[in-house]
Amino acid sequence: MPPCRSPVQLWDAMSYISRQLNGLPGRRVILAVTDGNDKGSMNSWNELRFYDQKRGITVFGMTIVPRDVGVVLKRWNPENPFRSLCELSGGTVLITNESRMEETLNRFTAMLRERYIVEFPRPANSSVGVYGMSVKIDNGNDFFIRPAGISVPAPDAAVQADPSTVPSDPSLTPKIGKRRVLTKPN
Repeated sequence: MPPCRSPVQLWDAMSYISRQLNGLPGRRVILAVTDGNDKGSMNSWNELRFYDQKRGITVFGMTIVPRDVGVVLKRWNPENPFRSLCELSGGTVLITNESRMEETLNRFTAMLRERYIVEFPRPANSSVGVYGMSVKIDNGNDFFIRPAGISVPAPDAAVQADPSTVPSDPSLTPKIGKRRVLTKPN
């Protein structure tokens, strides 16, 4: 996809790409090179976030700024919808300038290749629904951890009956906590 330039319906464009990726196998990733500003999309960022999380699509953003990045970072809103979309789908926003573009693309590629995808067994006492997971790593100051995906599927009878399926031990399943997750968009 060519770089998005304002005015653009960013969420609509990204929703289209997500729908195209939905049927493809494997881990799906979008790298959106954009300033992150939407101008009048029919879809909201939260609808796109929910769609991407539910289907395991990770969004990374790349924002190209002038050389004086310090000025831009002071104005960087931590509640920015584009940043939230990227981080809540398992990605992040990479801020760069034209002279560091190659270095930033190499860093993005390294992030993809070096990441671990942590999945967890379905808790024995859970029902189908939306759950969160908290990951803690001892001495983990240098680790970059992002959530991705939100649903716990019901066990598939065909998969459970397959002799190559390793049966789960209910005593080893995670405990369901009481923390609230983002709600499904209206």
